[in-house]
Amino acid sequence: MSTSSSNVTTIGEVNQRIATTYTDQSSSTTTNVVRDGGRYSSFQINAQAVYTHNGVHQPGPGSPNPAALKELYNNIAHAALHNAANRRDAPRCHEGTHTRVQDDIFNWIDENAKRGILLLEGPVGCGKSALLGTIADKLQKRDQLAAAFFFPLSPPSPEALCHKHQFVTTLAYQLIQHEDLEFMRHHVLSTIEKDPSIFKMHLREQLEALILKPLRKQASRSQGDPPYVRHRRVIVVDGVYDCTPVGVYDLLDRSGIRRSVEQDVAEIQAVLQQAVGDPLFPFQILLSLRDESSNDMPRDTIISLSDKRYDPTADIALFLRHQFAAIQCRHSHLPATWPGEDVIRVLVRKASGLFIYVATVVRFVERPPKPPQVRLDIILGKAKRTVVPIGASRALYAPKSHPGGVSLQFSAPLDSLYARLIWSSSNPLLVVRWLRAFQQLHITRGMATWFFHLVCESYEGEADLLFESTSGLVRTANLQNVDQAEYTFYHPSFQDFCSDYWEPMKIQDMSECQAQEMWLVGQFILAFRNKGPQVPLTSSVHLPLFCQTLIHYWLVLMEDRPPGGIQYYDNDLLACDPDWWLPFADLRREDGRCFTELLYVMAHAQVSSTRPSVS
Repeated sequence: MSTSSSNVTTIGEVNQRIATTYTDQSSSTTTNVVRDGGRYSSFQINAQAVYTHNGVHQPGPGSPNPAALKELYNNIAHAALHNAANRRDAPRCHEGTHTRVQDDIFNWIDENAKRGILLLEGPVGCGKSALLGTIADKLQKRDQLAAAFFFPLSPPSPEALCHKHQFVTTLAYQLIQHEDLEFMRHHVLSTIEKDPSIFKMHLREQLEALILKPLRKQASRSQGDPPYVRHRRVIVVDGVYDCTPVGVYDLLDRSGIRRSVEQDVAEIQAVLQQAVGDPLFPFQILLSLRDESSNDMPRDTIISLSDKRYDPTADIALFLRHQFAAIQCRHSHLPATWPGEDVIRVLVRKASGLFIYVATVVRFVERPPKPPQVRLDIILGKAKRTVVPIGASRALYAPKSHPGGVSLQFSAPLDSLYARLIWSSSNPLLVVRWLRAFQQLHITRGMATWFFHLVCESYEGEADLLFESTSGLVRTANLQNVDQAEYTFYHPSFQDFCSDYWEPMKIQDMSECQAQEMWLVGQFILAFRNKGPQVPLTSSVHLPLFCQTLIHYWLVLMEDRPPGGIQYYDNDLLACDPDWWLPFADLRREDGRCFTELLYVMAHAQVSSTRPSVS
């Protein structure tokens, strides 16, 4: 190993320069004190390389046990990293937009001597995530990004879910990658090696053990401010309200999920305050929160995107001009001035300051097969199928309470756009039922999505036709691929819209709620009756997988039924040749045993009900 400016050397090189040797009889370590131009450097000798920094001994990069590093890696949220693969399409600020707020953020970073929290707040859809993504990019280029945690808006798979217990470990993992924080690597990995239960501890305990303690130890050994203190770095945290509670798929009531998320968010906020409250914590923190969720959050500085200083009107207009110009270049039949400043002014007014509104508009307009001008007419309400029923409009703008009793603030312009796009579909109600079912069954990327697509589709190409109008809201891809099939919601506000706000057909007798359940149960019964999906599989090799998955999600569906739900399915299921289906019920699995027991109980009940009474 070669010698570097950080005084890394090997045993052979040390022996050539020995001035004085002291042997510690209590260990197999030899300390060599070498005089060099009036300075003394000490080298800790062992079988590996030696590392010293500012006269303070540091174990070599090769120690301790690399198994601890692997254990740490296995307990981080990979999808939350700034440069994670799943963030390749994450939003960024369009060039020339959000310039004033970016300047203010960097002024705070460069001029604020005190380490603290800068809070960026604003309503859902105003562009906070795009702004922090852009800031993180610039910080990384300036070598000022200490760490980042971006909670994914719409995780495409269970592997991309980010939980609170991964928060501190993910930050620690990123911090130990910096050269001037090498001392933290040894401490963090030693702590994990000594006590692997650290991953199960409260966040405040993790912060203390993995981040604050090594910083204090290093400060006590250093004379003056070490380089990592003089070098300003920032930790960026975005989307904490998209934190996934542990066991989310076991929580059937949305109020329970909401309470769990709020508790997790409170713990994350508390641990950030704990960090900046330590005088030896050297990093600044940039945190985004929604307007309605930041009232109880202590902070040193606040930037609100709702502030008139950051009026986004001009930025939104600039974004639309650039995007429409790009669309016009790809469609030569459109006039050079398309769509005109009048249309841009209308869209800017409708957006009400929400970048998510115009981003959704652009995604919708540029998608084939309909020409851009036709799709833009749908947005503007000029197409016949975009006349939203009066009942739908009334439901959209009526006050709505969450099932848990918590009042939900939502965007009337954004929901109006969602309603217009859905009503431009060939079958608006089926779109909503389909997407609600996707959420109700907690479908994830891969095999589950592949199955869901097959069980819902009544004829080949139905999904393509059905979701053509909502392609700017939901992306479907690889639906024939068992491992890669996916539905991606571009923004969680549309998921909320489908589950909480969409009530255009709901009347007092709850007929639409019953129709929703009847449709979904009916799709399953059809699959049981057909002994496979309605659209034949391209390969029979996948039939056992489909059948086993059908059994699993049938039980999920039955578990999720509301009290007093429809009971018509018992006889229908028994009419679907139970003898043919039973071999697909794997008795080694809980769902296989439950399905077998269910068929037995229903068959027994049917026999009992038809048996003549004995007088």
